[in-house]
Order: sequence, then C-alpha cells, then structure tokens
Amino acid sequence: KRLTYLYATAAMKITAVATMAALALPSAVFGQRCYDRKQNTACRNPEKVFKIVRDIDKDECKYLCTTYPGSMTCYGYEYNYPLERCELHSSEVSAGKSSKDVDCYIGRKCDEDNSKHSATYTKIDGKACKAPSSAPPARKIYGVNSDECKRICTRDPTSENPDCVGFEYGGDRNQPCELYSKGKIKGGKKKKDYNCWVKN
Repeated sequence: KRLTYLYATAAMKITAVATMAALALPSAVFGQRCYDRKQNTACRNPEKVFKIVRDIDKDECKYLCTTYPGSMTCYGYEYNYPLERCELHSSEVSAGKSSKDVDCYIGRKCDEDNSKHSATYTKIDGKACKAPSSAPPARKIYGVNSDECKRICTRDPTSENPDCVGFEYGGDRNQPCELYSKGKIKGGKKKKDYNCWVKN
C-alpha cells in the first residue's frame, strides 16, 4: 500500500514540486557530484518526489542523476538490481528502510569531472532509424525523454551497449528509447512523431 501511495503521489507532484524545489536549491548541489552508497537500503525522500527509469544499469542511473537538467536537479538515486529500476530523487534524500538488493546513493559535491562525456548528433525528423542489415536496436529503455535518451547514448560505452552510434525516440514516454550500437545508422521509414538521432 505504501509503494502504491508513493508512485501515485510522485506522478501527481513530480512536475510542480520538483520545479519549486529546484528554484530553492543551494548552489552546492549544482555541478560535479559524488555519491555515498547505503547498501541494501532504500532511499527516503520526505517530499516523495522522484522519477522512475526502468531497464538501465547502475552506471547509467548514476549518470542521469549527475547530469540532470537544473529544473529537475537530482539529490541522489536508488537502484534496484534485480528489477534494473532507477529512482532519481529531486529533493533531499537520506537512507531509509533496509531493502534487499537495493542501494541508495546520496549525492554530494565532489571533484569528479563529467565534462568528457559529450557528443553531437544529426537529427532526422519524422523517421525511424535503420541499421545495417535492418539489425534491431541493441537496447530499449522505457520511461525516459529524448534528452535522457541522448545522454545515455552519449555516456556509453557501457558493458551492455558499447559504442552507441545513435538512437530512435518516439513522441511520448510510452514509447521506448531505442539505442543502436552496430554500424552506421540512417533514417529509415517515415514514422509520425518519431526522430532518429545519428551520432556524428
């Protein structure tokens, strides 16, 4: 019942509350970030403001939290290993209840340099991506927007998706972020509200 309440509350409050919280953030939370790991512990977020991203690995979860845009600054993240579920927390976070196979990472300022993760893309409007020999995407990730999809592709290589060459993204969050990692992709069939982003 508590989990149901948390998800429902987060869905209603995430836009308004997170924006308000970001406006009041101290300067120390911006810029480079490190994290203190609380093993087998869920994150506690009094404001109950967080975003769920599924089917990504722990490093990608960390990267999304570290590079989150200012309007949704991330204070920490929770990662569920069996479910490959990432929770990005947009207000002050602390260690909560014990939870098997779940770790809470509490953010703090540090000297870690994330500027090396950068790339440019060519956007092909209104088309799906086409890979050599019509190969399927290497991975599909649900629950992210186009900017988050781009940042995951930019951050690679990872062990699960080395050398991301581009991605396809649909018109809403119900459609997956599709990451391609083999050969040079290009625009394929016309697809309304879809775009293919080719890494330069």
